[in-house]
Amino acid sequence: GHNTRPIRAFSSLYDYGPHDAAMCLALVGPSAEVAIEPGEVRWLPMPSHPEAGLCAARVRLGEVEVRLRIGLADEPKTRLLRVALRSGRELVYDDTQPREAKLLDAGRPVPVGGELPLDAAIGRFLGAIARWRGGGWSREEALADVRLAARVNALLDALASRLDLEPA
Repeated sequence: GHNTRPIRAFSSLYDYGPHDAAMCLALVGPSAEVAIEPGEVRWLPMPSHPEAGLCAARVRLGEVEVRLRIGLADEPKTRLLRVALRSGRELVYDDTQPREAKLLDAGRPVPVGGELPLDAAIGRFLGAIARWRGGGWSREEALADVRLAARVNALLDALASRLDLEPA
């Protein structure tokens, strides 16, 4: 995921990366071992704003190879998640496409719900707060969320350390 703006005082890796890292870890399992080989992480500065840029990385999460492009670039906005299965089947979610073409399964469109992704995420967040307040949020659910957040931050910190970026 990347965009041309906003330019902030901190690394765009930490601005855009949490979403992408969380999606990847949710798919492979939040306890998947993270492995980053030397030379597999690059920083691509934006020519129009040299202080900003894009992290391009290839990492292993457990048995799964993940290629990430996170941050700011002088390219059109991208919010793309591509999953290639061992069978050769490919699932692609491209948030910049019209609703009827956002999700493809082996190149064929799959219907998606009418709710916008941010509205759905905020709705789930508010629902979780209501469940917690009502005593319906289990200790295990809360621990799972905290563990995922810690794993996301650890992955971003590992990428930042390879790039000599300051952690957010």
